[in-house]
Amino acid sequence: YNSVANPTPSVQHTANGIEDKGENTEERKTATQNREDTTSPYSSGSYNTLPTTIPGYNTTYITATVDKAVDNNVEPLEDVDWTDFDDPDFVHSVNVSLQRRNDFVQHQCEELERAGTKLRQVPIQFRNFGDLKLGWCPVFKAGSSNWKDYIAKLLNIYSAGRCGTIKKKGLFETCLHNRLLSYLAWPYPLKRENRINFMVVRHPFERVVSAYRDKVQNADKIQFYNVIGDFAKTKYRKIPEHMKDRKEALVAAANDVVRHHGPPNQGNPYENPLGATFKEFSKAVLLDKIWNEHWVSYEKFCAPCAMKYDVIAKFETLDRDNMFVVKTAGLNQTKWAGHSNPTSSGGTGEETWKYFFRQLDRGLLELYREMYKVDCQLFGYDCSVGEFHEGEMDILSLFSNIYVV
Repeated sequence: YNSVANPTPSVQHTANGIEDKGENTEERKTATQNREDTTSPYSSGSYNTLPTTIPGYNTTYITATVDKAVDNNVEPLEDVDWTDFDDPDFVHSVNVSLQRRNDFVQHQCEELERAGTKLRQVPIQFRNFGDLKLGWCPVFKAGSSNWKDYIAKLLNIYSAGRCGTIKKKGLFETCLHNRLLSYLAWPYPLKRENRINFMVVRHPFERVVSAYRDKVQNADKIQFYNVIGDFAKTKYRKIPEHMKDRKEALVAAANDVVRHHGPPNQGNPYENPLGATFKEFSKAVLLDKIWNEHWVSYEKFCAPCAMKYDVIAKFETLDRDNMFVVKTAGLNQTKWAGHSNPTSSGGTGEETWKYFFRQLDRGLLELYREMYKVDCQLFGYDCSVGEFHEGEMDILSLFSNIYVV
């Protein structure tokens, strides 16, 4: 896979996908053999159970025994605040809800394994914050900015002498990224020492549209433009026949506008729009296999079947789930800023992602469904694409010259 950034030295990218270095070696075998030993201190049997007390709280609650029921596709909750966690009944209900979610995920893992699906044994990124007793798989475009900001505050990364004195936004973000990257860790056995290990998910289609809108649509993130935006636009944008002999010059002119922030030339099809369209972006992701951590599948990135996270937070219940993690880990809640949306193009909800998916033909829709089918099964999301079909294009036509300008 082509990659915007190699996220960690322990991972290599090959033509066949994302693989662990040394896969099928003794190191890999050991990780697989010890899988049942990698659960947290709160594990019991096949499924995680969450701690029965919140550190610093007098409230004690019972970890309920639940069947393999699913707590998915729920309506967004009413506003939740910290005082709700003073209510034992509320805390109990959250615990039961999260336990059901974990049980559902582990049940789906077992079903996938029985069906012969190859599941990832080691996450691509697992950040272990030992002083905080917190383990996190940072799923990008799923509320990760809020957690990065919060953890940076807890670790005093914003202080003078670290990143706090850097004024230029780009350099500051690089400093913050590198500081947090230093907490990348082989997850075993470190996660067993944590109070809680967690990840956050949202509907996969919503996430990929959010990534496109934030990183590619406006051609204002040069790193993403260099790797996927320029490529997708140049390869898949159709231009008038009389301009094809000037294609190279037109592309170069568009690239110059992007890199120097100049005004677009209305007569240049590669500058209107300046960023790749969602269809062009999707072809690059699905046909050319351009990989990035902002749209890679949850199963590949976080290995939830092997890791058995204590909490799997969801966008549908994000405020509640985030607060539960903070409380359960015994962290400083006053530094938690709450959920915000830093995407310059605004939030990406159901109406928005469906608008973009309606721009795709049947072949691309089916490839997205295939790309995320394991995620959809694991986390209970409906990833059917029938409602978006604009025609009856055969999937094999995607690989013909019809898409090559």
